[in-house]
Amino acid sequence: MSPLSKRAGANVVVNDPMYTDEEITSLGFTPYAIGNAVDAVILQADHKEYKSLTKADFPGVQAVVDGRRTMDRKNFEGVAFRVIGAGA
Repeated sequence: MSPLSKRAGANVVVNDPMYTDEEITSLGFTPYAIGNAVDAVILQADHKEYKSLTKADFPGVQAVVDGRRTMDRKNFEGVAFRVIGAGA
């Protein structure tokens, strides 16, 4: 987690199906298991595993930022949803 995130009070967690939890930890991040509670989701990879995710997969989610046009906005009704990044 970056020093700025920590100072801002963020608890940043990472999920990537291409890495094991041990590999994520070795890179200095905290692994996240889909299904655990979160406040926000920032998507930076367009893995096929992420295409069918819904707000039910992220209990408590209030905001989603999709940087890859991967998630379906309709699956996040009632959640602030933004698409940013290349092609947005």
